Amino acid sequence: MDDKNTAQNNLGEAVDSSAQSASNHQHSSHRSYSQHASHHSSSHHSSRHSSHRSSHHSSSESSSSHHSKHKHKSKGVKTESYGKWRSFFSFMLFLSLSATFVFAGLRITVLNQNSIADIFLNSEYIQALYNDVSEYSEDMCMKCGVPKECVDQVITYNSINEVQNSYTLGAFEMDEMYTDTTYIENINTLKKDLISNINSVVKSNKLSVEASLKTKGAEKMAEDITSYIRNKVEFRYVSDIQGIINVGVPVVNVGIGFFAIISLAFLLLTASFADKKYRGLRSVCYSIFSVSALNLLLVIMVGIVSIFKNLLIYPLYLCDSLMRYIGLCVSTFLIEALFLFIVGVMISAVGWKFKRDNI
Repeated sequence: MDDKNTAQNNLGEAVDSSAQSASNHQHSSHRSYSQHASHHSSSHHSSRHSSHRSSHHSSSESSSSHHSKHKHKSKGVKTESYGKWRSFFSFMLFLSLSATFVFAGLRITVLNQNSIADIFLNSEYIQALYNDVSEYSEDMCMKCGVPKECVDQVITYNSINEVQNSYTLGAFEMDEMYTDTTYIENINTLKKDLISNINSVVKSNKLSVEASLKTKGAEKMAEDITSYIRNKVEFRYVSDIQGIINVGVPVVNVGIGFFAIISLAFLLLTASFADKKYRGLRSVCYSIFSVSALNLLLVIMVGIVSIFKNLLIYPLYLCDSLMRYIGLCVSTFLIEALFLFIVGVMISAVGWKFKRDNI
């Protein structure tokens, strides 16, 4: 009986032990599954978070790249627009500068009363005029059979110079001492002196000439000489030249002021319409060098024409004096060309310095 109870107890303990073992195994299995599920969920969450961060980073890089491209494109369009405006302003600067320096050249020499008057008042012209009149007067003395002393004391360099000055300065209204009447008075005085001197020389040499012939001959000879002088001194285009000066000088003065202001405005616009300063200065230099080349081309053209075309102007000393005047005008435009070239070189040096500094 006791053995039976003992066996039952042992069987019960074995069952309990087996049940507890099964329970522990089930609990362990459940905990292992729970940990595996938790690990899987954590891995999935971490993968999603990493994917989200990677997607956000990629989107940020794409947005930054798009913004950079848009900014670069906008800068390129702006630079191109500046370039077009700069080219336009540079061309307008070339035109306005050309007009300014052409008007300045006209004012300095072409329409300058002093330069025009010097055609007839320079020492070479007056000396040649005196030689011409003196030679004609001596020929008249030989023709009339009287000594050349009849005219030598009256027809002098100083007397011819006075007649020429009174005519030129009076015609151009350059000196209050000389007027139209002053020239006529000088001619009449010269004629009276010739008549008086001819009669004096004839009388002193005791030439056998009737009194009536002496008077008429002296007057005729003096009239011929003074007529010749007037023919050489008077320039029929003086009134036309004076009219051109009276109209042209005010127009040229206004033109110089107007185009100088316009040139300054276009210069500032050309220099300012650039993302870099050296580009604006470079465009300004293009305009200045172009104006310099234009003036030089004008000088070359005048030089070529003067070589192959002779002016048919008589007397020869008048032609020579006129050519000196043309040479003076050409020299003025040549000096302007050199001045512009020097200014262009100076601005180019500044632009090169700015380019080196990337300004």
